Parts: sequence; structure tokens; C-alpha cells
Amino acid sequence: YDFTPPILALNTPFDSTDVNHLLIDYHFNEIMLEANAIWEHTGGLPDPKERHIQALMDSELEEGIHAGTTLLNSPLLVEGAVYSISISGKDRAGNESNAPIVKDILYDITPPTIDITHPLQRTYVPTPSISFGLSEKLQKGTITYLQNGGQVDTLSPHIISMDLSLRNQGKHENIFESDGPLLTEGSIYTITISGRDRAGNKASIASIPGIIYDATPPLLTIQTPDSALAVNHNRISFTKSEDLESGHIIWTSTGGKDDS
Repeated sequence: YDFTPPILALNTPFDSTDVNHLLIDYHFNEIMLEANAIWEHTGGLPDPKERHIQALMDSELEEGIHAGTTLLNSPLLVEGAVYSISISGKDRAGNESNAPIVKDILYDITPPTIDITHPLQRTYVPTPSISFGLSEKLQKGTITYLQNGGQVDTLSPHIISMDLSLRNQGKHENIFESDGPLLTEGSIYTITISGRDRAGNKASIASIPGIIYDATPPLLTIQTPDSALAVNHNRISFTKSEDLESGHIIWTSTGGKDDS
């Protein structure tokens, strides 16, 4: 003789979380005759099937803790839709159980995308500045400067944990323009950005190789002609401290006949 209702508990997922799976953790205090798990559409993208009623089967009805369970009879959910999940049933005496529920579960199986737009690969840079875009908000993200050539950087790798402002969806322009990691002059770096969204989907790592850090201006010295000398040619000699991307030689009239 049994007139005591069974007690069910739905432990995970928690309210207001994003998931990329159909796992649930639940507990029965006794063997169940039958039970259903119900995913009910409550928001987000439309789901033509408003309620997914999934019957538990075989060992899923046994007494005890069922951790990390993907039901044999799993629902086909819609990417981007929001659901509530509940579970209920009756024991072998026909007593109806309680019906625990979790709410606001976003089903998200698409990884975020990360796109580094600046600097371009294999270029010289005077600052650690980077620009990048995120397809969605990240739950966690990391920016890494890894020295793999040129001068030795004893502080490499430089690993920056992205704060909330850097994890938001959209474009992020000229980050670390005036701050950021302390890079070594003449070192060559690979810059990477990695992260995952709230549902645990990991983005493909964005990587830009061959970034040469050069924050020291070139030094140019004119050797000849000497100042205040009279010359009958336009030849000059000069030295430079490093190779130049571009340069100009300018003759400026400062006296004598008018040069127009």
C-alpha cells in the first residue's frame, strides 16, 4: 500500500543559462512507472512545436540520481529558441509526482566567430594596438601575444583576460593603442584571440602571425655636405639606423637668390 507521492528534483540546467546540449540532471526518490520531461518554448526564435513531451524509458525511470543524462527519447530543439524544462510522472502505485521546472534556457549550438582586422600579418607595428570583431558576446576570452622570432621577450607569452567591454558583440577598434602588454623592441609576435560563449561553444582561434614590434623612430644623419659650405652639385651622403619603408629628401631655400 503506497499513497505517498514521489518526489522529483531537476538539478541542472540552472535557470537563465545557455546550453549547447540536451543533458539534464534529475533525481527520483523511488522507481517511477512513467515520467515525462517537457521542453516548452517560451521565447527566442520560433519553434513550430511549442511543447516537446519526451517519455523517459528503461533505466531512466529508476530511483536515484541521474547525472548528465541525455534522454533516449531526446527532443529536436531549435537553435536560438528559449525553453523551460520540467519533469513529472507517477510511481507504480499511480501517485502523481511534483513537477520541478527550470526556466529561460537558451539552446545555442553555434560557436562564436572572431575576426582580427588589424594589424595585418607580417607587418611592423609601433604599438600593441589591435582591432577585432565578435559575432556574439563571449562568456570568456583571451588575447595572447606570443614571441616566436626576433629579439627574445622574456615576458612572453603576454596573456590578457578580456574584460566585459572587450567580450561584447561587435567591432572593437584600436584596442591597446596607448596601453596593453609591454612588448620587446625587435621581437616578432603571433597575436591570437580565443574564447567561448555562454553555452560553452568554443570559437575557432583567430591568429595573426609575423607581427614585428618596432616602437623606436629611425635615426637619420646627413654627413655631407657640411652646413654653410658652397657646393656646385646636389650630391649628399647620409646614414640611417634601420631600413625605411619610405623617405624624402627636401631642399629648402633659406637665402640667396629667390628659388621659385
